[in-house]
Amino acid sequence: MAIQIFQKWLDDASRTFIASQFNAYRSLVQLPIEMTSDHSTVVMTNDTMLRQVFYQYLNLLKSQRATDLIRTALNATYLSDDVITGNYQTDILRQSTRIMPPIGRA
Repeated sequence: MAIQIFQKWLDDASRTFIASQFNAYRSLVQLPIEMTSDHSTVVMTNDTMLRQVFYQYLNLLKSQRATDLIRTALNATYLSDDVITGNYQTDILRQSTRIMPPIGRA
């Protein structure tokens, strides 16, 4: 069940980036939120930090002329009744063509 909830959250969050809708993204996020990549870990503890990271990622998508952001949940685990952690892979696409290598892994 955790992986289905996580996948829905990923899908909803991805749509906010493609639509450039920070307020919609913010409504999906409970602070603090920690995001770990192959290169770093970022802990966002307030709206200012969250907005900054959102727009950095949005600028990356725009610079690549991305039309789709596909995130696939690889695993998910409940940390508590209302907190889920998981790993996912991101594919950034332009007109159904991957424009960079997949990001993330289990």
